[in-house]
Amino acid sequence: EQSPSTKAKLRKELDLGEFRKIVRRKHNLKKLQEKLSSVEQSQVELKSAESKVEAAKSHYLSSFKSVDLLVDTSPVKVGSSPIKRSQLKPTALFLTPAQSMLSPRKVMMTTQITQPKEYVSPRKLLDEVGSLLAMSPSKRYSALVDSKTLPLPLKYRVLDELFKALETVSSMMFTRKEKITFNKLKRGIQQMTRKNFTELHLAQIKTVVPDFFKYALVKSPKEKSSYELVITPNYGSVNEDNIDLIEQTTQRKKTFSNALLEILKEHHKEYLSKLIPPIVIDKDKITRWHPEFDVETVEDIIPSMLPKIEINKPKIVTAKDLLDKSHALFVYNNRLNRTLSTMNNGNKNLTEKKFPTTDAKNALKGALKGIPNSFLLRIQEKQAEKAKELMTRSVGQLDEDRMMNRLPDIARRIRTYFVQLQRNVMPFKKVIGQLKQSYPEAMTDQEWKAHLNLLQEKVPHWIVLKSLDGIEHIRIDKKVEFEETVIKTLTK
Repeated sequence: EQSPSTKAKLRKELDLGEFRKIVRRKHNLKKLQEKLSSVEQSQVELKSAESKVEAAKSHYLSSFKSVDLLVDTSPVKVGSSPIKRSQLKPTALFLTPAQSMLSPRKVMMTTQITQPKEYVSPRKLLDEVGSLLAMSPSKRYSALVDSKTLPLPLKYRVLDELFKALETVSSMMFTRKEKITFNKLKRGIQQMTRKNFTELHLAQIKTVVPDFFKYALVKSPKEKSSYELVITPNYGSVNEDNIDLIEQTTQRKKTFSNALLEILKEHHKEYLSKLIPPIVIDKDKITRWHPEFDVETVEDIIPSMLPKIEINKPKIVTAKDLLDKSHALFVYNNRLNRTLSTMNNGNKNLTEKKFPTTDAKNALKGALKGIPNSFLLRIQEKQAEKAKELMTRSVGQLDEDRMMNRLPDIARRIRTYFVQLQRNVMPFKKVIGQLKQSYPEAMTDQEWKAHLNLLQEKVPHWIVLKSLDGIEHIRIDKKVEFEETVIKTLTK
């Protein structure tokens, strides 16, 4: 505390009149304002630093004295009894002199673990399930479901997968400068793809891309009388050390897939040329196959010749060859002879079976009797134009067609939901949540919004999307005749 004399002195020194004179000077006033603004700015920075410290404290771990760990046990050890905490001592890990005197049989009886009767590894179960689903219809026609690219048949897709595995295995062996034999390739490819890889697949790959590999027969170093098929990748460069294998393999895989697509386009072009009237279209503009073109019935790729040793001995390939060879030994067995004769007759019937094209044409002519040819030609031309338009549609148009096919069902579900709740306006998210529960197809929120926007575009007099207080809502007009106006407009 200050004395009265000092207070009086300070009052005399800090006279208000003198203070006003000092402040009224321009340069002193500016300095004071700058100091005040700096003080305010420092207060704001202090508050922001305090808020950051408080936010950082919420992310810190709270103090703890112990840590509990949950350790999963293997399926084999599920039946074993748990070890008590009191037994987890260093002395419990070693046998005492009294325990070491016990016989091994008693020790085994005391430490025996009860295991399940039979344990199958998850890997084997997955392999069995994969083999069961290998030729299922869902996998066979998976490429036809909402595919944005031209779908390939199953046999072409399997060959493409085998070629990708072949490229991977051969590039790895090429970097190690190892001799690439067919048996080594087969083992590696089958481990990667879980599919059989035969010489037929290799011959088909040679047909599709004949310049990618070099094939040669070399004597086996282990057995001098036998030969091995050696495959050497052809990367098209003289210096093997300067090859970028990653870029080369990716480019070769793309080239192979494009070559398969070109082969299928040739089959499609041949199919279009046989139609009445024939459709002529550039194969590069095709975005979709003809609706009646069955992709899965396309012919197999003709295999090329691989280098083989010609042996004079007859080679048994099929069961029929074995039966023909053993026919002389079982001449007197009538039952076996009957089996052979029935099998030969069945093969003849299979080879001689033809599609009744002439009968179908005659039946069609009889059904169309009396109809003028000019009218039939106009119908066929319209069908050809429609098919041509379908095959050259863009991806956006195909997506819009799929959405238009879904709109009538979606409109019915929306109307039912509004009628049940007896409302005209509902929040957008609530309507989408109800549609997700009832609609059979799974779609994201963005896809649902695209469908509802298209629905508003097609029938604006029935449904309207509006935002109220920043929240999107859907309003429908129940007075509109639904079936006669809305559904007819959507199904045109």
